[in-house]
Amino acid sequence: MNERITAIMQKCFDISIDQRGREECTADYTNIQMFVQLIVQECLKDIETAAYHDSWEDWEYGYNSGLRKAKELIVNHFGVEE
Repeated sequence: MNERITAIMQKCFDISIDQRGREECTADYTNIQMFVQLIVQECLKDIETAAYHDSWEDWEYGYNSGLRKAKELIVNHFGVEE
């Protein structure tokens, strides 16, 4: 699993090790909702960060416009505030 996802899981859930050495997780609706929001926020942050790396004017305008649209679609789809 992605290290970032693992870090977010540890932030949201009570994770412990059982007697056999397996991970156990205690979660309720609030924990799951927080986990999903943090994942979506990470996606949005990556899209927003990527929007400002290039400098060819015409290409950059189209590229940045597409990234902003992707960000808007994710926000609307998941209903997560930035």
